[in-house]
Amino acid sequence: MSTFTGVASDLDEMVAYEFQALEYLRGSLFGQSASSCHGIELTLGNLNREGRQQIQFSSVMRDGDCDDALRSALSRLRPLAFSAGFKLHDMIVEWILRANGRNDWAFKKKLENYDSLILNSSLVEPDFLAQRPILSKAFWELYRYFVPYRGTVIHSGGVLVATDGTVEITKRSKPHQPPAPPLRLTDVEQSSYIRAMCLIANHHVGRVTINPHFEMLIESDLAGLVGYHSVRGLRVRHARVEGLVVKVPTEQIQNLAPLTVRIDFDLLRDMMVRAYPVAPSGELFFTVDVVVDRGATTSRWLLPIDAVPTGVVDLVEGERRFDDFLSHETVSAS
Repeated sequence: MSTFTGVASDLDEMVAYEFQALEYLRGSLFGQSASSCHGIELTLGNLNREGRQQIQFSSVMRDGDCDDALRSALSRLRPLAFSAGFKLHDMIVEWILRANGRNDWAFKKKLENYDSLILNSSLVEPDFLAQRPILSKAFWELYRYFVPYRGTVIHSGGVLVATDGTVEITKRSKPHQPPAPPLRLTDVEQSSYIRAMCLIANHHVGRVTINPHFEMLIESDLAGLVGYHSVRGLRVRHARVEGLVVKVPTEQIQNLAPLTVRIDFDLLRDMMVRAYPVAPSGELFFTVDVVVDRGATTSRWLLPIDAVPTGVVDLVEGERRFDDFLSHETVSAS
């Protein structure tokens, strides 16, 4: 069996600009925020008489939450968000094909190369796709379906944004051909597409380790787009998203230089599942806001749902995996 030889840093460089833009739009426009306005709050090490971690429910509105006026203005960028999501998709496709010795840049040639490799059973994919053939096929067939419409967004106009957020893209037909049906992507479908592409890209550049929870989220997102890729066998499951704030007092800090905090994320997940039960076919996702009190400085790791790990993990200042989510604030003297 052949081994995939694509280099993660190559893909990282290819998608850097689009990824940065989409990370902002995911939170501000599509509600895929790293923070939640409600959820559970706990202080690490604060145990009850039975030795269990004590928790409390909270409801907090954070500064900078996206208001209606800003969201309305950002909604006009939906076609560009779709285009950036497709660019992520396209760059992953190109990265995979290059690793298979196919270096064409035109969309049509990329699809021909994919079809040829599939026909000869010689396509080598990264493990995430190779080990999930139904999901892989949905990934490629979704790309095939969206290719003609991407050109319309960039070059030809024919794009409308409805008041409910639906994006309608009309594909320009060739002379003497019947007009193609317009592509109508609802707000939910746009959100699903962009999140799935961001998660897949994030995994392949090493920012996210796919676990069963995120695999389910990607599968559910792609299943919701079955009307476009026509691949059956993916399951849509109901996702519930909540927030968790973990306060870390000084005595719970593992190391000050570099700042290190040890968190049992499986324990946190068990607590969240007990607090927020979901249906058997559902899944709970949660953000984690780790707030570290260092006296004159407050440090925080604000982890979005796709960055919350599993198991016992040391959050270490300076480590690339989590450093993008770390910030520091000087506490002013009262």
